[in-house]
Amino acid sequence: RQEEAKAVIKFLSKDQINLDQNTNLEVLNVKQANYFEIFRGKWLKLTSLQTIVNFTLAFGYWGLYTWIPTLLMEKGLSMSQSLGFLALTSIMQIPGYMAASHLTARFGRKKILFLFVTGAAISGFLFAFSSNMVELYAFNFLLSFFNQGAWAVWNTWFGEVYPTNVRGAGYSFGAASQRWANTFAPSIIGFVIGMGWTFGATVSFIEAFVVVTMITILFIPETEGKILE
Repeated sequence: RQEEAKAVIKFLSKDQINLDQNTNLEVLNVKQANYFEIFRGKWLKLTSLQTIVNFTLAFGYWGLYTWIPTLLMEKGLSMSQSLGFLALTSIMQIPGYMAASHLTARFGRKKILFLFVTGAAISGFLFAFSSNMVELYAFNFLLSFFNQGAWAVWNTWFGEVYPTNVRGAGYSFGAASQRWANTFAPSIIGFVIGMGWTFGATVSFIEAFVVVTMITILFIPETEGKILE
């Protein structure tokens, strides 16, 4: 189905790649990898890095937003006011996604993800030590914007870091580490709240995981504009 394949390539490249009739496309016969392979040789470092990013970024999100109504009650809000606060600040997720999607196409995955994760970390620490309601709303608006923008970039970049034969194994293992974070974060944060940690201490502890994300992504190879294997 050579002609169909060439037509698809032409369409996906927006007419930038136009293959002539003498070009013969082939599908390489590659060995499908398993979970053991992504922890061997050159893949060990990448698997370790992407697992850390997946875990810490998810921990930072679910650790905060699972407990934010309870945390806001420490600031004097009722449960209904806390849920309203959460709903309102979630609106900023939409422009966060849109801005990240636009910027990553221009400047690359790594730069924009680093920018958005840094913005999320700074906003998170400012939110932790907000002194009034205006600051609570303002910094959580920023946190919501940068946090969701970061997820938009990471979900794109993460799908490109492995070559075809190990992509399924690598991606699914990383996605599983997000589920681990989704499981552990609410329990751990609930535990520290039960120990009597203050609002600022609890949120700062959560944002420390985002700082780990920020540092780790510096060591993952850029894929923007690269031909994927």
